Amino acid sequence: MTKQASADTPRRTNAGLRLLARLGVTLVIAYVLWCAALWWKQTDLVFPRSFANAAPRLSEAPQGATSWWREDDGARVEAWWFAGIGTSPETPGPAVMLFHGNGETIDNWEGIANEYVMRGVSVLLPEYRGYGRSTGEPSQAAIARDMLHWHTKLLEQSSVASDRIVLHGRSLGGGVAMQLAKEREPAAMILESTFTSVAAFAQQYYVPSFIVRHPFRSDKVIGGLSCPILIAHGRDDEIIPFSHGEELARLARNATFVEVSGGHNDFPGDQDRYDREWWGFLRARGIVKAVE
Repeated sequence: MTKQASADTPRRTNAGLRLLARLGVTLVIAYVLWCAALWWKQTDLVFPRSFANAAPRLSEAPQGATSWWREDDGARVEAWWFAGIGTSPETPGPAVMLFHGNGETIDNWEGIANEYVMRGVSVLLPEYRGYGRSTGEPSQAAIARDMLHWHTKLLEQSSVASDRIVLHGRSLGGGVAMQLAKEREPAAMILESTFTSVAAFAQQYYVPSFIVRHPFRSDKVIGGLSCPILIAHGRDDEIIPFSHGEELARLARNATFVEVSGGHNDFPGDQDRYDREWWGFLRARGIVKAVE
């Protein structure tokens, strides 16, 4: 009996090793397929334009705005221009570029644009490719080119004071603003509910960052900026964790961090308090003259 048990032990051990090897191969194949699926679908995940475009939108620019169009690489991309009250070539004033989140279109930001306009700030509200009335395929590289184009056009406006341009982005729009700031540093910047990078989300799902085609590495840019930055984040943000806002503030050289109540899609939970922080920040930097 003892000799028989001893003879069976190597066979059981070999069978166990073969089972472990098959399991390991299966896990590797599953991981590779997982990474391949994310590589294939990541543009739709970062830019869910079918969801954004499902919401009702205008057929043209709203009253008080002018549509600007850019044609590049087969795409036709829109931006809305709003002249700030009281601005003119004789009395140039501040301007802001607004960048919306990945589930929105520029139509969703008309209200914010009007708030700036009423305070004497001109607004350029550029669309992303494939969103709203714009055509083309969105990507970090293509959007970065578009934003440089729009910023140049903004500088050409005689009613705009070139040293008083603000970048204001929410969620994905914060990443877009940061990529533009890397090339054209603004007078001030506002980041709402934004991330350190898209690559950071990939790592949370055990995906190597090198497969991310639209990394939006704000964490690699923000430390090189000297302009004042207001970073606001909802404590209960369920999409972009609160820690992302904290980390951006830690990396920045000149940041004001504002914790607000609420999550991601109901940001800010306390609108009155955030308005005081928002307009107070811009008034302190000489962008607006008064906070109503």
